[in-house]
Amino acid sequence: MKKILSSFLLVLCLLSHENTIAQTLVTLGTASTSNLGNTYPCPYGNQFWGAKHDVLYLASELNAVGMSKGDISSMGFNVSVLNIPTTLQNFSIKIKTTSATNVTTTFGTGFTQVYSAASVPVSLGWNTHTFNTPFYWDGVSNL
Repeated sequence: MKKILSSFLLVLCLLSHENTIAQTLVTLGTASTSNLGNTYPCPYGNQFWGAKHDVLYLASELNAVGMSKGDISSMGFNVSVLNIPTTLQNFSIKIKTTSATNVTTTFGTGFTQVYSAASVPVSLGWNTHTFNTPFYWDGVSNL
């Protein structure tokens, strides 16, 4: 069994289209807790081959850390403990806007794939994924 402890700290890179193009990094979360590789959701949890995770980020949370409308060009996760080095195969990130305020027990539909890689090595510290295609966030919808 591969085991990864990951603090659920997220960094989003936002490119604003307001008058000038400026890059803003925002950090969501405190990294005060971590979970086991078989505890979900875990961005890199892969105890079960082909694991999928739905994670909801509320617009109020994103706004509170200084995020505003614009293109999101990357996403990163901070790995605090890596018990067995691993490389994930066929890793992808998909995003959509939603009015939902909680995640249901079934996986959602209608996502836009923004990142895809045949293999992704996971390492200690920040693992940042630069999107193949930026995702426009309207600044008011949940992600």
